[in-house]
Amino acid sequence: MSNRFASEGVAIVDGDEGFLAESKQLFEGDVFATTSAQEAVDLASRSEVEVIFWGPSFATSPGLLSIETYDINPDVVMVLVAPVDIDNDVLRRAIRTGFRDIVEEPLKPDAVSSALDQASRLMKHRASATPSATAPPERITRRDGKLITVMAAKGGSGKTVVATNVATLLARWSEPGTVAMVDANLQFGDVALVLQVDPKQTIVNAAKEGEGLDAAFLATVLTDHPSGLKIMAAPLEPAFADEVPTPTLTHILDLMKGMFDYVVVDTAPALDDRLLAVLERSEQVLFVVDMDLPSIKNAKLALET
Repeated sequence: MSNRFASEGVAIVDGDEGFLAESKQLFEGDVFATTSAQEAVDLASRSEVEVIFWGPSFATSPGLLSIETYDINPDVVMVLVAPVDIDNDVLRRAIRTGFRDIVEEPLKPDAVSSALDQASRLMKHRASATPSATAPPERITRRDGKLITVMAAKGGSGKTVVATNVATLLARWSEPGTVAMVDANLQFGDVALVLQVDPKQTIVNAAKEGEGLDAAFLATVLTDHPSGLKIMAAPLEPAFADEVPTPTLTHILDLMKGMFDYVVVDTAPALDDRLLAVLERSEQVLFVVDMDLPSIKNAKLALET
């Protein structure tokens, strides 16, 4: 089987001719590769390009600022190819600029495959969201799910272990695809690590949809676990937590309650507005407490708040 990808509808843009030449080898046919951003933008405006890979020369604040000056077709999926040590401020700006995916340089087959798969899912979602004159809209079964929140007033209490065990057991005892887990510890979430999955999408991808977020798109950013559990992973970097404000998090939880019978939420060990909003929506709360004085003291304070 070939490790090369179809070049139709794909453009690669970068100021480094060497990067362009190396990246072109991953595609079959004559992929459009250019040092001119304007050329790629013009092709996108004529719908001749659906995915644009922006090279490492754009993975800087000035580079992203230059992209923002173009009137880019909003239907185009943009992927940023960035160095491993990219600055967090640049990552945040890339998300706000409209990038759907960020992959490490140099481009590799796995990264290209993941980016193109995500682009395909996004375009299919957009197509299905467009009303058809001949076909009725697809219906998604509405469920009356239960939200189970696992919390702790102190870090290191084993909260995530409890949460993941509850979620995987529910998944094994339930029908496939009826149990989900949300990692709401947005800065230092460990659910993906504990469950040994490698999420390609996180809650940040869902948050980027804003008011347009619906159940159909939400389903595309969930990660599958062998138990049958569906996982909404935490951001890959602590800096991305700001991209998921509390109203967006609660909207995601409300949607997921309509998609699954059970939604287990792992939370950060902090009694803040985000946790309080999650607790208000919870049918059950599991409070994990260590048998030491600081943990008991913090638990008492939390319960009295």
